[in-house]
Amino acid sequence: MNRLDLTDVVLKRLHITLLIVAVWAVMLPMGLVAWRYPLGGNGLLSILAGYAFILWYWPAGWLAILPSVLLAVDLTPWTGWLLCDEADMVLAITVAIGYSRLAWTPPIHRLTPVAAPLLLLFSAAFLVSLTRGLWPLPVPDFNALTDYTNSYNGLRIAKGTLWALLLLPLLRRTLAENHAQRYLLSGLLIALIGVSAVVFWERLTFTGLLDFSSDYRATGPFSAMHTGGAALDGSLALLTPFAILWLLQARQLNYAILAVIIVGLSVYAIMAIFSRGLYLGFGLSVAIISVSALPGRRDSRKPLWQSLLLLSLLCLTAGLLFQVFATGGYRTLAAILALLISALFVGSLSRALLPGGSYLAIGFVACLASQWLLWQWLAKGAYWAFGLAAMIWIAGILIFGSKHRPVGVILGMVGFAGMVVGTGLVAWHWGGKPALISTLPAMGLALGLVILNFRLRVWRWERSTVLGAGLAVMILGISIPVTGNYYMEQRFSQAEHDWETRLQHWRAVLFMMNADWATDLWGMGIGKFPATYFWRNPADEFPGNFQYETENNNTFLRISGARYPRGYGEPLRIGQRVAPRLYALYTLSLDARAPEKPAIVNIALCQKWLLYPFGCSGRSLKIENRDWQYFEITLNTLGFAGDVWGSRRTAQLILSNSTGGALLDVDNIQLNDPISGAELLANGNFSHGGDRWFFTSDRHHLPWHAKNLWLNILFDQGWIGVVLFGLLTLLGLGRAFLEFEHRDNSLALALLASLSGFLTVGLFNSLLDVPRLTLMYYLLLFTTLLEPFPLV
Repeated sequence: MNRLDLTDVVLKRLHITLLIVAVWAVMLPMGLVAWRYPLGGNGLLSILAGYAFILWYWPAGWLAILPSVLLAVDLTPWTGWLLCDEADMVLAITVAIGYSRLAWTPPIHRLTPVAAPLLLLFSAAFLVSLTRGLWPLPVPDFNALTDYTNSYNGLRIAKGTLWALLLLPLLRRTLAENHAQRYLLSGLLIALIGVSAVVFWERLTFTGLLDFSSDYRATGPFSAMHTGGAALDGSLALLTPFAILWLLQARQLNYAILAVIIVGLSVYAIMAIFSRGLYLGFGLSVAIISVSALPGRRDSRKPLWQSLLLLSLLCLTAGLLFQVFATGGYRTLAAILALLISALFVGSLSRALLPGGSYLAIGFVACLASQWLLWQWLAKGAYWAFGLAAMIWIAGILIFGSKHRPVGVILGMVGFAGMVVGTGLVAWHWGGKPALISTLPAMGLALGLVILNFRLRVWRWERSTVLGAGLAVMILGISIPVTGNYYMEQRFSQAEHDWETRLQHWRAVLFMMNADWATDLWGMGIGKFPATYFWRNPADEFPGNFQYETENNNTFLRISGARYPRGYGEPLRIGQRVAPRLYALYTLSLDARAPEKPAIVNIALCQKWLLYPFGCSGRSLKIENRDWQYFEITLNTLGFAGDVWGSRRTAQLILSNSTGGALLDVDNIQLNDPISGAELLANGNFSHGGDRWFFTSDRHHLPWHAKNLWLNILFDQGWIGVVLFGLLTLLGLGRAFLEFEHRDNSLALALLASLSGFLTVGLFNSLLDVPRLTLMYYLLLFTTLLEPFPLV
């Protein structure tokens, strides 16, 4: 080694050493943050230490763990911290341990020659916009952790992008390890399970799983939706395509069953939040995956007309099923879906396998006679008759795979015929003549499918047929009851009005921007939207705010009442999660004052997850004194709902100021159980600022979001940010498309569907103002920019 080479090695090692030192310089203060964390202490430190231990011995483990932490674990409603949370602590450990373990390992993956300079320019422009957003940076105080109108809000929003850039070197190295891509896929699937499970629990606990008539829209595990937005929508759009692709490619039965459960949960979550933008994004993702799986796409032996015919039949089926559900309800819909599945099996039988007519005739007569007896003798004989036929069909399927295949064929065909009759009985039993008439076309479609495939052989009874049909039935079976209910019909009927409202808001966003070249180029600055809206919105409304003020070494909460031109509107609410007993009385006491003019404080004890209160017990107190005054009231949980399958609704104590433009100060809040004397509130004297307190804007969301991803980038980062983000996104989508087209890379297809669905949701929502979601989007986008392209 000559002197020049030795110098290069020394400089490289010095550079890496300084980088590791810098990372740990950020990491060590994070330990102090963990100790100060409202839910911290030894327990949190132990969890973080355990995660660090795992990463040290399994450097690629962050690919499997981090997605769940980002998207399925959110403790902000319990802590009240907005600027820094548990995810930041996990990310700091990931970066610190990852850089220490992998900095000396040369990366196998590298950015493409086009992506590298683009990303460098994007990063530089982003830092310029961040500087504009942070300036002027005030001295840190309690409000830095909680206030969206504070300059520190820029750091809160920017951290998603900054963490993604810090993780990029780790992504380039860890994706090259054995099975690393599978770790990433596993992490995304676990995150999807977590997100969907929270939505499932939320619906089960607060509304019921099948009650789609109310305007309750689930928020899942995302505290970022406390001011509305579409964090849940964006996460489901990002994650669900990976589950669908895993289902379609499942080779083993246990994996297929697990994939069916995951997809079912996610489809239910998608449908149950009533988001039209998400429906569009999910539909696009499914279309991308479906087109890729068309029979004639790669196999010239299967003509394209078969693919088009299948798509046409699917559209026809969806239309007929909507008609069935409208008059026949859930039971008839379920019967028709089962009948269509059975038609796929019967229609795929070869003519050579068809048995003699005498055997079929005997089977038909026996089945129909049994169904007639069940129909006549039992109160719910229609269901028993259908169930009998379905069991015969299932028995045929099972026997078909054995050496007694002819018997399986007979039972399958007899069961199918019985299911046709049983479906008609179910429709008649549930909805009478109108339901039967509406169901007849769908029953005819099932028979038509059998005849069609006997003649044209469009499909065969194989794994891809079963999984594809199962996926279609699952999506239709969940989506039709949701989209066919009254509330969703009302949502779609209001689409034109909502579109006009959205256009008006977008014009207002552009109006509020400075009219100068610097703003055109670099934007107003990262995180400036809420503060700008507060002071410049053309509607001249003030949506309310709050601050933690200190006076004579005493910290208290100051709530500014919302002010609207029409004189009334949605107040800003400050709440804390509590755990009261059911059907009990509680004593609430507080000190309050009105420093400028009389104000009314509303106090309520409610069952509430994030946005929608239930069973509230509350009082309104008029505060007229400018000096501190003591108040005491009684609240109860008599209106609280009981447990549902062992699951109890979460509860909150909620404060709001309903006097427009008035200031209200509150302090020393206590919520006591008069029997046990237990105190339910933490930090009721606000000595730790906003710890454990969390604000929500339950129904007025426009002041907090630009409501369009591209417009949000324009506002924050200007045209330079829009162009660079657009180029990076187009490059990533293009590489994913070409990778799948040329190499049949399933990960590329999933990434293409995922990013496309996310961007579609972003047409109607900001999305990138949610740091966790921003980080996840960029990690997936960066994956598409690597070469060689990762494989699963």
